[in-house]
Amino acid sequence: MPFTGVSHKVGEHIDTDAIIPARFLVTTDPKKLGENCMEGLEHGWVKRVQVGDILVAERNFGCGSSREHAPIAILGAGMKAVIAAFPVRTLYSSVTSSSNGAFQRVMRAAETANLAITVPNVGDTFSLGSATVTVLGPQKHYSDVNNQSLILRVDYGSNAFLFTGDAEYESETDVLDAGEDVRCDVIKAGHHGSRTSTGYRLLYEAQPKYAVISCGADNEYGHPHDDTLSRLRDADVTVYRTDLNGTIVCRSDGVDLTFTTAKDR
Repeated sequence: MPFTGVSHKVGEHIDTDAIIPARFLVTTDPKKLGENCMEGLEHGWVKRVQVGDILVAERNFGCGSSREHAPIAILGAGMKAVIAAFPVRTLYSSVTSSSNGAFQRVMRAAETANLAITVPNVGDTFSLGSATVTVLGPQKHYSDVNNQSLILRVDYGSNAFLFTGDAEYESETDVLDAGEDVRCDVIKAGHHGSRTSTGYRLLYEAQPKYAVISCGADNEYGHPHDDTLSRLRDADVTVYRTDLNGTIVCRSDGVDLTFTTAKDR
């Protein structure tokens, strides 16, 4: 089955990534996940969503000082609807407990569905059809909420995809110092293309051909930052941006990659 990645933008704080051989969803914000998947089915970007799904909350369940830096609030608002809309057997996150009220709502939704939150260890792998997902980070516990993001590499045939969530330089560096294999064809730029993420060293070792940046048009944070775009240009990476391209779909047959965007349709 072909491997499909979707980056969907509904404003700066509501973006969803779906890696779909029909059974696996990685989301940086599940608030609109069900809505986006239904839109994908309607438009043909997603062929089907099957029982036995795996849901990965790539962003961490930490607390922050602003809407974008408080993924717990966003996740808490939408996870109940996601779990109700799709049969999920495994929920991966970077933590299992928090005093945050929104996280408690997530826990109650998971308990209602008899779904336990699983915190994967670095080096863990799981199958995704013919693809393999490897957990690369976080390498340790961080006080910074963004660095606690799960970092995943997905291999499908000869193609590889790297997802770093909101991880910043510290977490990126720890992954690289640990000798993790970050080589990829496609990288999801960290933290909406913030200057704090997707550093030169990561790009040098990952050697991506393509980068996808998920950010809202004219957002208040100025994402993606010029520093990040400059690094991507220096690394000769072709960039797709949801603020410019709309929904971005990447398909792999295990050898070749094809990209289509909302503006292509």
